[in-house]
Amino acid sequence: MLEVAGRSARLFALQLIWLCMFLASAGAQPLEGDHTYGSYLKWLHVISDPADPPYRVKDNVKENLDWRIQREIPGSTALPIKLQNKWSEVYQAINKNDLKAANKALNQLNVLRLEGDYRSLDDYSIYLLTQANKAYGNGDIDSAAFYARRALALSPLSPRVVAASLVIARKTHTASLLEQIRRIITGLQYYPAAFFSILKDSIYPFLWALTIGLYVAYFMYLCVRIPDFFRIIARKLPDTIRGISSWFIVLILFVAPVFCGPLWTLTAWSILIAVFVPSRRYLIAASGSVLVLWGVLMPLKENMQLWLTTPGIRTLLDVSSGVFKASDRHNLEQLIEKRERDPLVLYSYGQLLRHYGEYDQAMTAFSKAESLLGKQPWTVAERGLIYFALGNSKAADRLFKEAEKLGLATPEFYFDYSKIKFELLDTAAARQLYARARKLNSTVVDQLQSRDDALGKNSAMAVAEIRPPFKMIINSALLPIQNSKKHYDQRAATIMPGTNSKAIVVIGLLLWGLFFLVGKRREKKIKFHTVYSNYSLSRPLVWFIGILPGGVWALAGKPMAAFAVVTATTLALMPLLGWPFEVQSFFELLPGLTGLYVSFLAGLIVVSYYLGYLSWEEA
Repeated sequence: MLEVAGRSARLFALQLIWLCMFLASAGAQPLEGDHTYGSYLKWLHVISDPADPPYRVKDNVKENLDWRIQREIPGSTALPIKLQNKWSEVYQAINKNDLKAANKALNQLNVLRLEGDYRSLDDYSIYLLTQANKAYGNGDIDSAAFYARRALALSPLSPRVVAASLVIARKTHTASLLEQIRRIITGLQYYPAAFFSILKDSIYPFLWALTIGLYVAYFMYLCVRIPDFFRIIARKLPDTIRGISSWFIVLILFVAPVFCGPLWTLTAWSILIAVFVPSRRYLIAASGSVLVLWGVLMPLKENMQLWLTTPGIRTLLDVSSGVFKASDRHNLEQLIEKRERDPLVLYSYGQLLRHYGEYDQAMTAFSKAESLLGKQPWTVAERGLIYFALGNSKAADRLFKEAEKLGLATPEFYFDYSKIKFELLDTAAARQLYARARKLNSTVVDQLQSRDDALGKNSAMAVAEIRPPFKMIINSALLPIQNSKKHYDQRAATIMPGTNSKAIVVIGLLLWGLFFLVGKRREKKIKFHTVYSNYSLSRPLVWFIGILPGGVWALAGKPMAAFAVVTATTLALMPLLGWPFEVQSFFELLPGLTGLYVSFLAGLIVVSYYLGYLSWEEA
């Protein structure tokens, strides 16, 4: 009995030391000049450090150069003085609580917006939504509904504005939740800068959630299986040194990788699983997948970040969506010098030239774009718009018919086609095409119709812009940028010291090879070991693991389920924690949803604990 008690005490001490060293390693600081980064806290900081290029810190304020910050701020000199003056009238009327005068000024402001070819006035709309929330809080439902309605009228498809209005629009019955979600999804097509900013800002949170989820699942499962590892190792050693030697060997095998970075740790623990617990080989496949995702998505994210912060790219995205400003020509001409092989730049430049009536140069730009892409339906349609502006509606009709045969079918295309048919006095076809455009997206057509009314039906500026397909924009974002490789390889060396992005992918694929190599045959070769069979998991450690998210799944012998639960919980907690910094603006973009979000998260955690407990009881 004393011998058994002594062995149990040693095992408990081993488990306690293993836990303490694991926690200590997470807070350990690297030596000065040491680039191995022995601290998880350091890794987490470095990989998401907003001060690292391409992010800048100026006057202690982080500049995240994405669509939320780079947009032109209404109220500044970026907008025409007519718009600024009209907004001043709106602001004064709101301060006087004169909603009648505010409504009149807002109608005039909306006309100026359409005449100026501005798709949205985001900051004005956000201010109106702030007033809507104030009015609703004071019990003035009618005023709240007025402000919410006018905010959406100024920026009907802006994902930022629609997302900010989700709660107040539902409370005031201005718009249903489903309608607003549909608007956000539609709006992302018309605001590609917003789409790509959201995409790039989602990559690191997603990767970190997977990494932390798998890391914690491994940690919990290895803790659960320590008695088995101890028995297997002890059986291989001489009786005289079996006790103390087994301690150190287990400690070194499990704790040493922790000091080498999260991805090296997952790699080392995958090898341990292959050797000691091949029946859980799916953990090896999960580790390989996480490494491959890091190696592939990290360069994509960094290249996309540099692409979005390249001078002129925002102009390119705005012009391709039909938003024009005085500085566009200068910005695009500079961009062409740097990206002369990018067809999206040439196409957008052609749109700009057509917009300003320089039709010969616009034709040349479209021809250059086609020399890189081949004939495309959207370039054919743009040529048709040039002929329409020149008064040759028959040539425009022929080109639009060709573009339709090539597969172009957007609401903007059918809206413009209906105008061409109307000019040709084919009113039946014009009505049919207009109805087809409304069927595809009535909100967009309403905006186009309003601009048509403001500018005049015969104005060349009143036509809808033919947006390039998203595939073309994605290809532009994926074009390699100078010095981008150096940047993402530095990131790779931070998260997995001694490697680069390609090496991380190779190591991930090798882990997949190990997964297939282990196979079911390897499982049959491992027999149950009877050495130190009285050793068992210490109860304090069971309690500790049990209170962790996904811990009961690990105790039930289902580490992959624990991985899924911890990953989902980590991802859900990130907006509340404000880490990584990419998610810090989550609740700014979705105000009023904090309480609902916390309730959802609490429900998710409770359900995961309950299902895990049932699985544990069954096991």
